[in-house]
Amino acid sequence: MKPTIVILLLFILGCSFILSLHETESIPQTHYKHLQGPPEEFNEFLLPSPLKAAKTSDSYVMEIYFTESEGNLLKWTGKLPIDSVDNVTVNIVSKYSTQMNIKVLNIDNFVTNEFSQSNEFSTEVMDSKNHIVRSWFGYEKENSVPTKTFIFNNRDQIKVGEWEVEVTFDAEAIIEKEPEFIARSKEQGTKPHAYLMVFCSSPLTAHSYLNNFKLVVGENIGLTTSIIEKSTLKKTGTPLASVVSPLNFANIKAQLEIEFPNGKSSIIPMHDDGLHADLDKNDGTFGANIVAQDKGIFSLKSVVVGTLGRELTDTYYAEKSFVNDDEPIVHFIRTTQHSVVVVDEHLELVPSQSIVSFSQENEMANVSLIAKVESSNLHEVVGKKFKAYTEVWARSIKDDSLVPVCWVLGMTTANVNSELGKDFVSLDLQMSLKWLSKANAKFPLTLRNAYIQDVDTSTPIAQLSQSMELETRHVKFDSNGKPFTVLSSKRGDRVHEFAEHVVSELFRFNGELTEEMTVGVRPKEFTKRNTFAAASSSHRVLLVHGYCAGGSPFPVSEFKNAIAFDDPGASRSNDVFAQMIYSVGKQFDTFSVVAHSQGGLASLHLATFYWSNIDKTPTGVKLIQSVGSPYKGCSAAADVANLAKAFGVGCGTNYDLSPEGATKWIATIPPEQQKKVSYYTTQYKDWSWCNVAMNLVLSWPNDGTAELDKSSLPYGNNMGHTKSQCHTDNMKYPSQCKDSSRNSILNKFANVQ
Repeated sequence: MKPTIVILLLFILGCSFILSLHETESIPQTHYKHLQGPPEEFNEFLLPSPLKAAKTSDSYVMEIYFTESEGNLLKWTGKLPIDSVDNVTVNIVSKYSTQMNIKVLNIDNFVTNEFSQSNEFSTEVMDSKNHIVRSWFGYEKENSVPTKTFIFNNRDQIKVGEWEVEVTFDAEAIIEKEPEFIARSKEQGTKPHAYLMVFCSSPLTAHSYLNNFKLVVGENIGLTTSIIEKSTLKKTGTPLASVVSPLNFANIKAQLEIEFPNGKSSIIPMHDDGLHADLDKNDGTFGANIVAQDKGIFSLKSVVVGTLGRELTDTYYAEKSFVNDDEPIVHFIRTTQHSVVVVDEHLELVPSQSIVSFSQENEMANVSLIAKVESSNLHEVVGKKFKAYTEVWARSIKDDSLVPVCWVLGMTTANVNSELGKDFVSLDLQMSLKWLSKANAKFPLTLRNAYIQDVDTSTPIAQLSQSMELETRHVKFDSNGKPFTVLSSKRGDRVHEFAEHVVSELFRFNGELTEEMTVGVRPKEFTKRNTFAAASSSHRVLLVHGYCAGGSPFPVSEFKNAIAFDDPGASRSNDVFAQMIYSVGKQFDTFSVVAHSQGGLASLHLATFYWSNIDKTPTGVKLIQSVGSPYKGCSAAADVANLAKAFGVGCGTNYDLSPEGATKWIATIPPEQQKKVSYYTTQYKDWSWCNVAMNLVLSWPNDGTAELDKSSLPYGNNMGHTKSQCHTDNMKYPSQCKDSSRNSILNKFANVQ
């Protein structure tokens, strides 16, 4: 995947220039970093459980199709379960939402808008009156779906129960302009006219997660979902310990709605029988899965529908008003949305064939993971880049016991193994022999907990938890730089004795953790500038925007030596995004990054896995500073992608920004690399919002896109949190990127002094 054009804006001494980069090059293998670290960090790289990316939901989404009413006035009527009187919100999502209105038919004297001014945001409005807010659902207004949000705060009118609602649409303005939109119908299987997103602060919330992170063709994919009690969750802190028993419901059922990569859809029941990835039988947890037959994007939506039993009703609703006080019945619906990307890459690690090669001429040993590939899948694997990880163990010099040495991680290209044939590939990693000396250990090496991941999704496509002892080879290099084996443990050569001599005499650990022991040997072209003077004249600050951006969100004029990276309206994986930053930075002697949103993730990805001119930047400059970057993903990612797709807007699914994708990605970013980032977060003013429509699906607090609990970088440098600032323009409060005071600080530390 190569973007065709990137526009850059260079601002120096008050002058602007346009630079074009017509094709982003792939980063050469010689610029892959060879990441390593101590055994104390093994747990940092364990493949995460899907539970870490679980979503909770206090809302549900419904499709609506209008039928003709009177003339050009179209109508939809239906029932909306409302199971709380707190923060009741109904959001119409449609490209023509401004021409749509809501009536509540079965509550006497219900007024949906008690204020004539839609932009009146006084405390009185927020706390006690029903009103309407026009907004949009998405990350930036230009690439989003318009919304009309009905906020019901008048406690004298709000009642628990099933609201009978009428949604009307004055279609006169578009009936000739877009007749195909008006002609849509559910029976024809076309996209709905609108979606209703219904939210309330109920004592119950839905909890769902993928039941498998191995998203590969032929594997099961699906969801596990339950209803959890918030008060119990507050006490236990554990969602699975807070699941409401099915005995506490008069009835409850769940279903899984699936949209396949080819656009077709299906609905299957979710079960609580202990047989469908739903944990135990009758425990209140529902599950369903399917076998992924094709690669591509799958949209998964869980829908839970139920009625509370008498005990829960009496506990939480004893003093509440009901639509029908003679029948105090509490119905509820919850939906959760997930988008996943399934890949078609199949590898099987072969423990008996893996090799470690070393030479007395180089402290870096080559660890070759050998994998078997199905003949039919060779085209998906050979020559492709993957991400690989393994723990390295060895024999103690003291007592010959197996001891941990280090972990090894990095990008690697799958190449056909000439010794074993075309159905086998080698995936090479490197480690410094000084780790053996540090651990007081010796050959042979043993690998544990090895895995291979797809680069663009971090999906594990091969893993091996069992130990595998490696063949040891001593190699030399011919005049063309090609290695040939001198000694091998498979031939019975005394290679281990020689290796022990090489380590102790040539690569003894002297107490200092060197750069070679953490990222490998630095290529000569990336020699670090040791003084500010050497780099000040050609240093640049890259202002990097995020996903689906309309342009640089930072005012270029507030930064010295600034380059405004401009890839508008695009969706890139972190890896593709990082390659684009690499290509831009290659034009300058040194650079640092000031990033917004996904730009922070992509910049960290670049600095972690690849050598670039950012690595030449002198000590004292902050390499990466980010604002509003969702390092652990965004809860709204699937909702945004799917609703935007339904109306032909937006930039498509970005799996790296989903909780599932980000959880897997961040698990492969070493602590030392995270420390390169200084990050800032913001949110709305207390008891408010940045984007009222997005606020229905984001966890609180948030900046309208990035949630505070998902924006922390575990080992990064937290530079502070600011209120009354939002993610982008056109939200309720000013954009976080337009804070001149913060930008002055960012500028100071991004530049060579």
